[in-house]
Amino acid sequence: MKKKITLSLIPALLCLLLSACSDSGFTVPQFTIQLAPTTLTLTEGESGNVAVSGAPDGATITWASENANIAKVSDGKVEAVVAGTTNIVATAQVNGETARAKCAVTVKTAPGKLIVKFADANLKKQLLALKPSIDVNNDDEISVSEAQAVTSIDIHFETKEDAEGAKVIRSLGGLEYFTNLRSLNLKNQSVTDASPVFKLAKLEQLVLGGNNIKTLDLSAMTALKDLRLYDNAGLTTLDLSKNTQLEELYIQRTGISSLDISMLKKLTLLLANGARLTSLKANDLPELDRIDAVKNQLTTLEVTNLPKLTQLHADNNKLTSVKLENLPMLNRLNLYANKLETINLDLPRLLFLFLHENPLKSLDMSKLPMLLQISVSNTNLTTLDFSHNPIIRNVEATYMPKLEEINLRNGAEFNDESEYLIIEGNTALKRIRVDAGDEEKLVKTLVGSKKISVVAE
Repeated sequence: MKKKITLSLIPALLCLLLSACSDSGFTVPQFTIQLAPTTLTLTEGESGNVAVSGAPDGATITWASENANIAKVSDGKVEAVVAGTTNIVATAQVNGETARAKCAVTVKTAPGKLIVKFADANLKKQLLALKPSIDVNNDDEISVSEAQAVTSIDIHFETKEDAEGAKVIRSLGGLEYFTNLRSLNLKNQSVTDASPVFKLAKLEQLVLGGNNIKTLDLSAMTALKDLRLYDNAGLTTLDLSKNTQLEELYIQRTGISSLDISMLKKLTLLLANGARLTSLKANDLPELDRIDAVKNQLTTLEVTNLPKLTQLHADNNKLTSVKLENLPMLNRLNLYANKLETINLDLPRLLFLFLHENPLKSLDMSKLPMLLQISVSNTNLTTLDFSHNPIIRNVEATYMPKLEEINLRNGAEFNDESEYLIIEGNTALKRIRVDAGDEEKLVKTLVGSKKISVVAE
């Protein structure tokens, strides 16, 4: 037979249970609290704030850090001490009830203490040797803050032959921390990946000539003025749309096939000899002084509206036509060893003109009043007319099998230093017109016994 528990005994049992809970030190709170944020990331020396929500009115809030060596806390203000992780704990108490919440804190090393990790030991060695003062605390390391104080790095070899294997730099990892660099010269190293320097936005001069670079992202380098990329045969494309401050550009012996520099309004110099250019455009550039594009594969060349251009060198290409317009200061033009049959020349300041080794069929020099020297050897011209070139002194016109007549008569006083190479190889030459006097005497001497008529007036 089961014994019955009377209702009068229930209160006594509840009291016993509550007493047992109290004796164990555990009390189920009647409220919860939350912290915001629940995670916090700080750098050594920084501070942040954590707030409590959900605590009832009248609750007492206390704060503690599970590791005060990493982060300290007072009234919700967290102070980062040293790199590491810990928890900030908030405790709320009211009417004998307690609730707790945590915020996970991560403390990062301060830049001044963060050591730059270099992918190439040679790079680190050469940096320390180049600028001993970079290592301010003399610990044989370079911190981020020390790297950020550097504005110029020059670690180059004059030639590839000088590049000693034990000292050659192959990786640039670590240079990304040198965020205040204005000038970087790594000529004739053995770098294949230049990406660590792509974000160095303050660079004004970048020299990467003589490396093995295949790709470049220069979009962040908006302050760049001097860019030297010569002797990187694997570099086939180049985007300069963001580099509008460029003043000098060197791309000799690269694999770049197409180039339009018309957006570079401050450019003064382009050197592109020995690349793989098939087309080149240089239009509306107010400061450009010189273009060198020798020994490429150019089939088209467009050079217009360049008020300061003095020299254009584009010989040894495959040009069949060129567009040369509004070049008022051009004084030297080299277009020899191309495939030009005709050319339009309206160049009021041109002094030196080299067009030899072209299949030229006609040549109008009437708009070249300042022409001083010309070379048209090995062309298909039938006539040469210098009647509008009063200061012409040096004429080289040899091995022109179709040349029949040369007109040197321009009414100007003959200069004793004049040199005419106009006889050799010109098997069809019949007539040379000259001004009477010294010029006549010189030409007759050149002709000698050949059946060429010298006509003087």
